[in-house]
Amino acid sequence: MIITAEILNTLERESMGASAPMLERCIRFVRAGIASASPEAKAHAHVLVLRLEHLVRSHRVDMARTVSLTEHSVPLIAPAEPQAEAA
Repeated sequence: MIITAEILNTLERESMGASAPMLERCIRFVRAGIASASPEAKAHAHVLVLRLEHLVRSHRVDMARTVSLTEHSVPLIAPAEPQAEAA
């Protein structure tokens, strides 16, 4: 498939809010089509790949932060055991 500016614009619009796996598929698609693209579309494709890669990294950082916050939100103090009555 030949990559056109219209296809690249559509991918760019649809990538906003997309999941990391979807963004990675878009990156592979664009990279596969760069060789057959016009010079203008090649330039746009290279910039789009950079943007998509940045979004993927951002998703991964957000996921790491979420996991980290979840792990640390557990109370660190164990519930107190009832004391034995003094005899």
